[in-house]
Amino acid sequence: MDYTKHYNSLILKAQSRPFPEGYTEKHHIIPRCLGGSNAKANIAILTGREHFVAHLLLRRMYPNHIGLALAIVRMIYDVRRITNSRKYEWVKKECFPKLSEHNKKHALKRWEDTEYQKEMSEMSKRLWSNPEHVKLMREKNSGINNPQFGKKLSEDERRFYSRSSGVKPFKAWRAICIKPDSYKGIGIYEKGEFLGIFQNRSEFSRKFYINRPSIAKCLNKKSPQTGGFLFEFVE
Repeated sequence: MDYTKHYNSLILKAQSRPFPEGYTEKHHIIPRCLGGSNAKANIAILTGREHFVAHLLLRRMYPNHIGLALAIVRMIYDVRRITNSRKYEWVKKECFPKLSEHNKKHALKRWEDTEYQKEMSEMSKRLWSNPEHVKLMREKNSGINNPQFGKKLSEDERRFYSRSSGVKPFKAWRAICIKPDSYKGIGIYEKGEFLGIFQNRSEFSRKFYINRPSIAKCLNKKSPQTGGFLFEFVE
């Protein structure tokens, strides 16, 4: 199918007709992510359905362009634009995997920046030091809102979660940074105040607002410290 021909035909039809009645949307004929501008000559007035179809055609015209994939993914969450199940299935199959892969690469590259890591760490500390936020998250993930609510675990699953949930006791210290100009790396923190022995990560998380995956990374020697704390398993 000649997608470019169908796209040009759709735009030409929109430009040559009277202003449509009812709900309409502005569409960039040459998308912004392809270098298009906000000039009046680059804008076409389309119905909601036409706008969705236009972006489907653009996506097929440029199958490897991540910006067009993002645009169509965002559009499918608007029920006015879901014209049929086949289009929805195509978007889910063709656009979501590539967008997910792009976001993953972008996130990994971003986390290589030590300044960004420090900024995110400080933001997380501020957020979880707020009792109102802690209360809100507990309410949000408790009872029927919990993804595990009403689910029955098998005996094997119970043993697995029991073994991996931090039941092995560990020691914890407040960390002292001995090299303030560095953010991460083995040897830049030393043990300060001894906080005691904790039976599981949840106990420590509730008391000091440090999330359990971060504690697990420290215990498994994948991270030197987290949130200003040092950890090691009890012998």
